[in-house]
Order: sequence, then C-alpha cells, then structure tokens
Amino acid sequence: MDQTIATKTLAEVYLAQGHPRKALEIYRELLKREPSNTQVREAVRQLRRMIAPSPGPTTNPQSQELTRMEKIRNLEQWKQRIQTIRRLRQERETE
Repeated sequence: MDQTIATKTLAEVYLAQGHPRKALEIYRELLKREPSNTQVREAVRQLRRMIAPSPGPTTNPQSQELTRMEKIRNLEQWKQRIQTIRRLRQERETE
C-alpha cells in the first residue's frame, strides 16, 4: 500500500463498502506511521477479530444451537462494525 494515500477516511470507505481486509491493511499502515495512536490500534484489533475465520460446521446434536449462536455472533460483529464506523465519522467531524 502506498503510504501517502493511507488515511483513516480511506479505511472507513473500505469498511463501509464491505472490504474489511483492505481497511485492515490501511489501518496497519497508519499504525506503522503512528504506533502510539490508540484509536488506530483499536480499529486494527476490532478488524482482526472481525476477519478471524469462523469455526467449520459441526456434526454434533447441538449443531442447530451452534448455528443460532453463530448468527448471534455475526449480528454482534455487524453491530460493532456500525458502531466503529459511526465513532470514526464523529471523530473525523470533530477534527
């Protein structure tokens, strides 16, 4: 990634468009430039958790419950994404 174009705004755009891996790449570049930036560090942490592969399908009798739990986890992740985007937009507006 060209370091001259790596900005929080670009990362937010990627995230809003459904490209969390690209957003993570941008945030990592920003973190290299600003290692003490806690907001960027938190965004990297959240994106890494969001991108983490989900466990494969199970064959035990509780598989329906696991599917339900996976759905809940996915919805919670989407909620966190939306909250992150809102927070980042508010921070950008106050800068």
